[in-house]
Amino acid sequence: MKTKFLFLAGLLLSSLLSHGQVWSPVGIGPTGRVGALVVYNSELYAGGLFAFNPDTTRDVLKWNDTVWTSAKRKVTNNVYAFAVYNSELYAGGHQSSDPQHLSTISSWNGVTWSNVGAGLGNGVGAEYVAALAVYNGNLYAGGMFPSIGGTSNIAKWDGVSWTAVGLGVNGVVLSLMVYNGELYACGAITMAGGIPVNYIARWNDTTWSAVGAGMNNVVRALAVYNNELYAGGQFTAADGNAANKIARWNGTMWSAAGTGMDNSIQALAVHNAALYAGGSFIIAGGNLASRVARWDGTAWAALGAGMNDDVWAFGIYNGSLYAGGLFTAADNNVANYIARFNDAAVGINENVIPNTLTISPNPSSTATTIHINGMVAAVNLCIYNVSGQEIKCIENISGGEVIIERNSLPCGIYLIRVLCGEEMIASGKLVITE
Repeated sequence: MKTKFLFLAGLLLSSLLSHGQVWSPVGIGPTGRVGALVVYNSELYAGGLFAFNPDTTRDVLKWNDTVWTSAKRKVTNNVYAFAVYNSELYAGGHQSSDPQHLSTISSWNGVTWSNVGAGLGNGVGAEYVAALAVYNGNLYAGGMFPSIGGTSNIAKWDGVSWTAVGLGVNGVVLSLMVYNGELYACGAITMAGGIPVNYIARWNDTTWSAVGAGMNNVVRALAVYNNELYAGGQFTAADGNAANKIARWNGTMWSAAGTGMDNSIQALAVHNAALYAGGSFIIAGGNLASRVARWDGTAWAALGAGMNDDVWAFGIYNGSLYAGGLFTAADNNVANYIARFNDAAVGINENVIPNTLTISPNPSSTATTIHINGMVAAVNLCIYNVSGQEIKCIENISGGEVIIERNSLPCGIYLIRVLCGEEMIASGKLVITE
């Protein structure tokens, strides 16, 4: 009987991991495009261009893992970027049309929104902030706005005032990222600090410089993965070599990331030892991958049926990856502009840090001991069913060992995840038998 159960369990696990619900909706969700996601004060903030009933003037929402609420009122007319700086949340986008006339960038202390100094821009609708990043103790903002101290499209805020960033750049800045002690800026820029660059440049807090030979078209997103800087966008070449919409920089040269995508990348994020890309593409690495895909350093993989429209943003909250954008369906299920990724459904990232988990006995018809090897800090151990639903979570484990009693779980297949803060450091599967 037990042998038969294990055989059927194996078939069920294989089927569910191949065909389970990879993406799930996040509550009712907003009513329009989500362009930015960030965690602040233990909640996930979503910004974009949407309404939220009954107040139709708000375009920042927050999610506490149960319900959505509005962040008090409208911030800017279309939010593109978030960053946390000096314990406050900063939002960048188009000029606000609300009564307090917030500029293209504003800050939130958890209670009220405020202008950031004199702001950026002259109140013209075409001006906007599209990227934010913290570098060397300052908040940097990039986008499309006029001169700040003689520069355009990028500026830095020290908590008191805005100042120039060298001689600035000549085109819109779409993303900012810190890598190897320097700030990288990308977008539609061809000049930075008065020197030629091809859609990406770097700032060392003193001068601008080119990043190799750069790309042949707009770069839209940046992320650091496996000690390399990844860039995604609309380009087909990096350093003069083929690189379809995505490339990686090792500090010296650009190289392709597989065969890349067939259309633009809008967002990149690192989660559970993998790189995630979102955008307008349908093909990734030669395989069907509708607007979202995962890179493990070697190959691209699809994530279920993907989305029915563009992905614009990623965020990581409570150990899970969230995606936002223009889509209204994710993995063929209704998902209003935001969805949560279900790691368990695709069976990935088992033992993210190799040999971290020892689960014995497994399969088990009695008590099971889960040992967390080499643990140096308190962690949480969470147990999920094959649909990705959390069954139980044991918090602040400090002894490195947990015993799961037989009567605490019904027969079935479970995913074990060990979380350190927001990131998963290990996972494994547990089978409970009769």
